[in-house]
Amino acid sequence: MKRLILLLSVAGMMSSCVSAFSVPSHPRKKVTVVTTVSPRHRHKVVKKVVIGTRVRVLPPRTVVIKYHSVPFIYANGIFYQQVSSSEYEVVKPEIGMIIPELPQYNVQHVCIEGEDLFLFEGTLYKQIPTPQGVQYKVSGFLEQ
Repeated sequence: MKRLILLLSVAGMMSSCVSAFSVPSHPRKKVTVVTTVSPRHRHKVVKKVVIGTRVRVLPPRTVVIKYHSVPFIYANGIFYQQVSSSEYEVVKPEIGMIIPELPQYNVQHVCIEGEDLFLFEGTLYKQIPTPQGVQYKVSGFLEQ
């Protein structure tokens, strides 16, 4: 049986319905990335990417998110930071970051102590209203 541990930022919590626990960091945690969807063959190519992986080419439809004045690049559930003029590293998101949309695949709706959240590859997101429309705030992490 898998044991789930919830890690939340106390500052980011609006209510006290979730407990916070410290979790050791896993810098090599694998995440799923949908790299292509072939309209001709109607299948998707899914690869596993590890936090810390470096890439030279970003996927399509990236969004730059500034969090505490630090630029992060977001695409389909994966966060990157530029480490050189031609290289990007897959990084873990920060609690409190707001993204415009969730990935199209592998997102689960979960309810934790009465709060509706979305789970993608161990990261919990809370749906929030913004002037730009509905967006999603990184609210914590689940370790499996």
